[in-house]
This record gives sequence, C-alpha cells and structure tokens, in this order.
Amino acid sequence: MPQASYYKKHLERSLQREAGKADWGAGEGSVIHYRVRVDSLRIEAAGDVVRVHCSATGELPNGKSARSRLSFSGAPAAERKLVQEVLSLVARGLVTRLAELEHRRRSQAAH
Repeated sequence: MPQASYYKKHLERSLQREAGKADWGAGEGSVIHYRVRVDSLRIEAAGDVVRVHCSATGELPNGKSARSRLSFSGAPAAERKLVQEVLSLVARGLVTRLAELEHRRRSQAAH
C-alpha cells in the first residue's frame, strides 16, 4: 500500500494518545500491555468518491479482545486525511473497549 509506513506511524501515535487518555482502572505509573492488529485497510476509488474500510483487532494479555470496523467515504483529493481519520477513530474505539475490559477485570479482582 502506498504510504504504508506513514499510516502505520499515524496509527501508533493515535493508539498512544488514546491509551494515555483512557481509564484502565490502574494506578498512575502502571503499565498496561495490549496488542493491536490491522486485519484490513482498503482504499477504493469509485468515480468521484474514495471509500476507506478498516478492520482491526485489539487484545489484552488475559485473552480478552475487541474488534473495530469502520468505513468512511469522501472526495479523492482528501484521501490521505480520510485514511488518517479512519485510523484515528479505529484506534479510539479499540483502546476505549480494551480499557473498559481491563477496568472491569481489575474491579472484579478487587472484590
């Protein structure tokens, strides 16, 4: 995929930003491990519209996982910005769900 390294870096930055904002249910300075895999990222041009489809999976070490799928469309001139937006939203969705799962696990372990 053209610009794959750029999009990978954008996704990594988005994941870091969202992970820093999320409430993981852990204390300050705690380390949370998670893994994210982009299952597919497709950019389809059809006439005067570009469609970006992304599917990704996030996993926690305890076996819990979350999946995010998103499709957006827009003008071909804004393709790069559209891909960035889709990747940012996928990152936000995955991290939010993973943080919710981890927070719930920690709450249950405390009781």
